[in-house]
Amino acid sequence: MKKLCLVSLLALFFASSAKAEFQYRVPMGMDFSPQSVQQSAPDGLHGVRCGVHHCLGVNNNTVWVVGGNNDGQLGLGDKVDRYAWEDTGFAADSVGVGQYTSYAILNSEVYAAGRNNAGQLGLGTSGSDVLYFAPTGFNASYVEGSTSHTLALSGGRVYATGAVSGSGLETPSYSFVDTGLSAESIAVGTYHSFAINNGNLYVTGKGSYGRMGTGSGTDAPSWVDLGISVDAVSAGHVHSLILKDGTVWSTGEGANGRTGHGDTTIRMVFTDTGFAADSIMAGYSASYAIQNGIVYSTGNNANKALVLNGAGHHYTDGFKSTGQAADSLLSAGNQFIYISNGGDILAGGNGSAGKLGQGDTTNRDTFVAIPQ
Repeated sequence: MKKLCLVSLLALFFASSAKAEFQYRVPMGMDFSPQSVQQSAPDGLHGVRCGVHHCLGVNNNTVWVVGGNNDGQLGLGDKVDRYAWEDTGFAADSVGVGQYTSYAILNSEVYAAGRNNAGQLGLGTSGSDVLYFAPTGFNASYVEGSTSHTLALSGGRVYATGAVSGSGLETPSYSFVDTGLSAESIAVGTYHSFAINNGNLYVTGKGSYGRMGTGSGTDAPSWVDLGISVDAVSAGHVHSLILKDGTVWSTGEGANGRTGHGDTTIRMVFTDTGFAADSIMAGYSASYAIQNGIVYSTGNNANKALVLNGAGHHYTDGFKSTGQAADSLLSAGNQFIYISNGGDILAGGNGSAGKLGQGDTTNRDTFVAIPQ
């Protein structure tokens, strides 16, 4: 079966504004609010997923969180950033993430917290931030969101909630609805989304900058079959990556060399970079890949996003070795990335809001292990 790399999706910085807050209260006898606090990452943390400034993972069947919390997306009942990994006490089998939202799956049911201005949490409402994980009443095996829309896989079908752009929906929805496409995996960008169905790549969303790879800048409100057979896909802000025949292909905005071609050209269709890789991940303005067990990166190195030990943008070099060994690319946020190596979880890049889990906000140009 074709396999999708776990991605986390990245987004524009938006100015914060005062908003109403919704603190979900569960029925008597069911307490899903945070129960405990721990100030270091647990031994056994797995399934890490990252938004723009926050990350989630699972340990001992509870959700752990770190980083930015402006929209209550950490599910801790407040809007305070966390500089170290903290146990929410919320039981879960796996987690999902949007740019400013968080999702927990427990016994197949999806629970959501964070920004809900467009109904992207799938709770049947919109407007208020949700500070605790609240039940959506929807069952899914996988959830991934963006700024204002969220996709989910349920029964081999793609469901969506939130705004139209990138969701495959004809009209906005405040709850998960079937988009009409079967798929085994999905990848969500800021305003575009991909799905893999029997190895074939489908896309929907905004076409500007060539991010969808359709050959034009025209928007696609419904799913479009790109006629490409792929092994994996990862969607960034205005660029996208696929893994095809063992090499990285890319499309979209080339600023800072994020597409890995060694230039800054905008490409409207997926084009082979010639870089051989085992896995890929698109960040906000950067790209990452593993080749022969080593992490490579390319693109904008602002705030040490490429984790290249002091190097510049390197768009003339294409993918460049970080020198860091890795088993897998776990998730990338805005100018930072989490990886795993030999059972350890490491992070590098932009440390603002404490999202690297090191107890501070320092940017790091080498990978550091999460404190145990």
